Amino acid sequence: GAAPYRKGQVLHSVFAAASGILNPKNLLFYLSLFTVVLTSDVGLSFKLALAVWMTLVVFLWDVAIVYFLSTSQVRQKFAKAAYYIDKFTGALLGIMGLAIVRSALTK
Repeated sequence: GAAPYRKGQVLHSVFAAASGILNPKNLLFYLSLFTVVLTSDVGLSFKLALAVWMTLVVFLWDVAIVYFLSTSQVRQKFAKAAYYIDKFTGALLGIMGLAIVRSALTK
């Protein structure tokens, strides 16, 4: 019936939330963003607006990804391209990391 389905939904939601919270990339991204944007001069209303905006944007992005990947046609195309996407993003992140290290060493 509906009870096992709802239990599965709750379990998946808990795992998804834990995945987002425990992801170190999220922590580093938000920490770096907040240290740049949120100075002592920034008021509480701006901080709250930023928190709501960022939460809404991430939520809408996640919903869009789930929606698009739930269609079999998109999922099949993504599966074919996943290897190349992984290699490209890995190289891009590596280049960004090298640029950060270079910047730190030249200062």
